[in-house]
Amino acid sequence: EAMGLPLPHSDLIQLSAMNYVSFARTLWRHHGGVSSRGLSGRFYLLLLNLGINNPNTIDLELFLSIFSELKRLELPRSLLLACEYAFQSKALELVALENRAVILSCVGDSVNTISNIVINEIQTNTETGLEWSTQDCLSTLHRIVSLIIADPIQVDQVSFANKYLALATRYEIQNHRKLSQGFREEAARILAHLTDPQKFSAASCNGNKEAVQNVEYTTLKNSNDAVQAFERCF
Repeated sequence: EAMGLPLPHSDLIQLSAMNYVSFARTLWRHHGGVSSRGLSGRFYLLLLNLGINNPNTIDLELFLSIFSELKRLELPRSLLLACEYAFQSKALELVALENRAVILSCVGDSVNTISNIVINEIQTNTETGLEWSTQDCLSTLHRIVSLIIADPIQVDQVSFANKYLALATRYEIQNHRKLSQGFREEAARILAHLTDPQKFSAASCNGNKEAVQNVEYTTLKNSNDAVQAFERCF
C-alpha cells in the first residue's frame, strides 16, 4: 500500500493464507523491470521476500530476475539487503543444492558490485574532502565481508583479501588510520576463512605481518600447512 500497489485481498486472514510466490510473480509481471515507473529498491526487496518466504516454493527464475534488475539499477543498499535476505532465508542453500551455477554467479557478482561501489564512494570522499561517516562505511564493509566468507556464495576471496590489504596500506600512508585499520581487520576476517593453504599463502604473502597477525589460524582446515606457507613469505 505504501508503494501504491494493489492488495489482492482486503481481508487479513485471506492475505495470510495466499500464495506469496504467485503474488510476487503477478507483481513482477505487471511492474517489474521498468525502472522508469519510479519503482525503487523497496519494491524489488518486497518481491524477493515474497518469493523466498517459503523455502519449499522458491521461484528461482524470479529470484534471478530480481537480482539482475537490482544489479542493473546499481542500488547498492537494496542489493546488499537482497544478498543478506537470500543467505539468511536459506534460499542460497537450495540454489547450491540444485547446482544452479548461473544464480550463484549472479549473487557473487552482486557482492562484487556492492564492494566496488562502496570502495569508490570511500575513495571519492577521501579525495574530495566531503563530509561523510567513516563508521557507516566500515559498518557496510563489515556486512559485505560477512557475505564474502559465507557459504555457498561464490566469490574470489583471495582477490578481496588482497584488495583490502592494498587499501589498508594506501590509507595508512594517507593518514586515514581508521579506514586503514578497518580494511586490515576485514582482510584478516577473509584470511581466517581461507581453508586452502595455497590460497591462504597467496593472499597473506601480498600483505605484511601486521596486516595478518591477528588471523585466528585455529579456524582453518589444514592450519599447520597454512601457517607454514604463511611463514615462508618472510
